[in-house]
Formats: sequence, C-alpha cells, structure tokens
Amino acid sequence: MATPAVRNAPPPAQPLPLIVPSHGGLRSAVDSGAWLDAALAEAGGLVVEVNAPRPRDASQATAEIWQGPTDISRTLDSLLGSADWAGRIDPGRIAAGTRRRALITKQPIWIA
Repeated sequence: MATPAVRNAPPPAQPLPLIVPSHGGLRSAVDSGAWLDAALAEAGGLVVEVNAPRPRDASQATAEIWQGPTDISRTLDSLLGSADWAGRIDPGRIAAGTRRRALITKQPIWIA
C-alpha cells in the first residue's frame, strides 16, 4: 500500500532528525518500506528512503545488498551539502541503515 506525500508541504520550523533507511536488497519491492517511512515521518523525523535500481537477474540482486552503505553515504553527502536541506536537518540526530540490519539487531546505525 502506497503512502501519499504532500506536494509543496511547508518546511519544518526547526531542524528535524534525519532517518535514511536503505533498500533491503534481493529484489525487495520498491515501496516495501513506505509503511515504516510514513510512521517515522509522523513521529517527527525527516525520512529519506534510498532505493537502488531494480536488478535484472539473481546475481545483480545479490550484489545489490553490498551497495547499501555506498547509497546511504551518497544520500547523506547530498542532503548535508544542500543549501535547501542542510538547515532542516539536526546534525546531532542522524540515523541510517538497511532494514535487514535493523530487523536483525533491532537497532539502526546512528551516525551522529
């Protein structure tokens, strides 16, 4: 089930915690994390979902798993280097990780 976004929503008045969940790999569904992302946003987080291009075959699907850290790093660099977004992010509250790690360990990777 898709979660609708709000076009041209007003920016937050204060910096928000940034949460960057990454794709799960192994051909996970494009919107498989929408329910979780929506709940995190409703709780007050700025959620930026990272999805990889769809793999064409099983070997690409397996290789996709190892791309998560690079995808997250690029996303963080882009957001924190952006004049539009950097001031809306609380630099002391940034979490990122793959759903697989969070499900196994029950903890996200806290970056700041």
